[in-house]
Amino acid sequence: MSDSAVAALAARARQVYELAWLGKSARVRALATAQLDAAMRELRDVDPARHQALREELIDRAGELAARRMVIEHETEVQA
Repeated sequence: MSDSAVAALAARARQVYELAWLGKSARVRALATAQLDAAMRELRDVDPARHQALREELIDRAGELAARRMVIEHETEVQA
């Protein structure tokens, strides 16, 4: 796999990671999580070092995204 294809795969994983946290419905979040799992497995197979670096990056972002998710849920409850 070319470096640009690996970079595109990593970018896709970042996008679906965010969607897995911030998707509007549980179904969207579940689908994004499944896509993230598949992308991360593929990335691990083709570039283990990049997989590990991305894994660490995503773990670092988890707190930020969890806080954003709480805000979204709160706003949704207030609107309802």
